[in-house]
Amino acid sequence: MKSLTDYNNEGQKDGSEGNAKDIPWKSPWDSDEEYQEKLDAYNKGYENGQDNQDDD
Repeated sequence: MKSLTDYNNEGQKDGSEGNAKDIPWKSPWDSDEEYQEKLDAYNKGYENGQDNQDDD
């Protein structure tokens, strides 16, 4: 199972490479709160990746 850090890292990679968002899927065993945490981690990483891309 992926950690929130994994989702953050994936988002950061997508953002820094200029890729479209690849939103994590909600698995059947995820509660709404757990899924929201995954989305938040991914989106935060994506935004950080885009910010870092601007520095290049």
